[in-house]
Amino acid sequence: MRHYFGNKDTFALEYENAGGGEHFFEIWVDKKAICCFYKNGSLQRFKWNLNSIVEWFEANMSIIMTEEEFPLPVEANSSIEFYNKSSEYDSDEMEEFNRWFDIRQEWCFHHSWFINRDGAFLADVYFRTVKDKIEIEWDNVNEYEGIIFQNPKGIFYVDKQAFCDTINCFISSYRGECIN
Repeated sequence: MRHYFGNKDTFALEYENAGGGEHFFEIWVDKKAICCFYKNGSLQRFKWNLNSIVEWFEANMSIIMTEEEFPLPVEANSSIEFYNKSSEYDSDEMEEFNRWFDIRQEWCFHHSWFINRDGAFLADVYFRTVKDKIEIEWDNVNEYEGIIFQNPKGIFYVDKQAFCDTINCFISSYRGECIN
């Protein structure tokens, strides 16, 4: 049975039990499925144990929903641009250099689920608050060798409450399915 939450025209999540503790999973942003990929010329749905994704959302939703500022003095307009530009920092002081990159990495852990992919071909997606919207940005052009994402790159702004409601419904449904 497929479980679907939200609106595919703007933001939606979908999952389906695939057996053996795995689920098919898709995130729809601006009518684009961003977890589907081509492998050996064949279109594949993302399939994995969703516990890591669910746990990542549970641990990071409050940060995504409230934190608006990137924590380092970098001029950028989007999540990936902030992350990439902050990698250009350099300092002769090792302690200062390490502190910068610790802050950068911590921000990434809270705004991208990629760290929780557990070896799967999961799209690298960033989520952050921008005023009353959630910015959803992804760039998977060269993420994995031999894998070509159906919609490899994009950015879209979703109503904050719609995002929160969709994620909460997804988590509740998944937790309910896993408990029963």
